[in-house]
Amino acid sequence: MKKHYEDVTPFLSVLEIGAWKVKCRLPANQITSVGAIGLFGKDTSSEELTEALIDAGFGGVTVEPIYKGRDKIVTAFFKVVFNITTLPQFVRIAYQQCRVSTYKGKPWQCFRCQRLGHNAVNCRAAPRCVVYSGAHNSRECPSPSTCSCCNCSCNHTANYGGCPKIRQAREVEKIRQIQKLSYRDAARQVVHAGGTSLVQPHSDQTLNISMVTQF
Repeated sequence: MKKHYEDVTPFLSVLEIGAWKVKCRLPANQITSVGAIGLFGKDTSSEELTEALIDAGFGGVTVEPIYKGRDKIVTAFFKVVFNITTLPQFVRIAYQQCRVSTYKGKPWQCFRCQRLGHNAVNCRAAPRCVVYSGAHNSRECPSPSTCSCCNCSCNHTANYGGCPKIRQAREVEKIRQIQKLSYRDAARQVVHAGGTSLVQPHSDQTLNISMVTQF
């Protein structure tokens, strides 16, 4: 169920809690929208595209290139963060109408336990190998040629993009972006539709969702 963030508006002006200085804000996905646009020549820079979007009436945008693979190969697409809550369907750039797609961003993956939805700094779970699920850190793997995913038990690494859990997680990310939901609420929608759990118990009560980068 979507949160009613309007109810917390009075707390946004709070600057102190006891002796602590604080800054309160709404979640980023409640005040911005994130899209992907292309196709552009590979010589197009983020600065050029930012200027074009400002000229088109989209002030305060943040633009960055979208890369592919571990080698970060330049693509013809850019990620754009708009300072509006509803993602535009099209933008006009240099007399051309460019379609804006929902950007499915990269969620956190814990390099300690290999689950997604939190990072290693906050993880209290036992370490698990990304290669074959062993109870050790991935960099200490004694058998790097044997693969077994700790999330689905198939014969691939835990960060393999074709993992069935990751396919489900892509749908979670899509729902989260479009409907502006939390990870937990978006995961519950996918679970309700498909009947397969993406949310698993975690020792520090952190939401545990298997997700990877995908555009």
